[in-house]
This record gives sequence, C-alpha cells and structure tokens, in this order.
Amino acid sequence: MPYKVCQKSENQNKNRYTNIVSYDHSRVVLDPLPDDPHSDYINANYIDGYRRMNAYIATQGPSTDTIADFWRMVWQQNTATIIMATNLSEMGK
Repeated sequence: MPYKVCQKSENQNKNRYTNIVSYDHSRVVLDPLPDDPHSDYINANYIDGYRRMNAYIATQGPSTDTIADFWRMVWQQNTATIIMATNLSEMGK
C-alpha cells in the first residue's frame, strides 16, 4: 500500500518512528488549521471492525511536537475511548 503523505518533508517531524507509516488509503485526515495548509496530517489510520468500516483508529503515542494534533484528532473524531497498548518503558524512558 502507498504511504506518500507521511513521507512528505512537512510531515517528517510528525512521525515518531520512521518504520511506522500511515497508509494513504486509510489515514485519518485532520481538518487543516486556517494558517497551516499542511496541518491535516497525523500518523494515524482507520481500522475496520466487525461489520463496521473505520471502527477504530490506530496511532502512535503523541510526542511533544504532536500532542496538539493528537487531541485535535480525538476531538474531531468524537472519540469516547482511548486505549494505550504499549510497554510502560521504551528505550529506557
């Protein structure tokens, strides 16, 4: 699957890891901010559920640079539940 949007130079700093990509066909598109035409990108993809398309969203944990985008996505998608599936410690942090 193509993942060209996540590779654009203006989106590189929004990818926490270079080997975890946001596929173009299922990526979550944020409403762009009025002063930033490139603010529609977040490294997040929709996942289909049983008998329901786009039932879930998978995304990376937000960093200092992406925390505002993360909460903007939560708000825009009317998210009711956030589940974190990760280790409590990663790379010594």
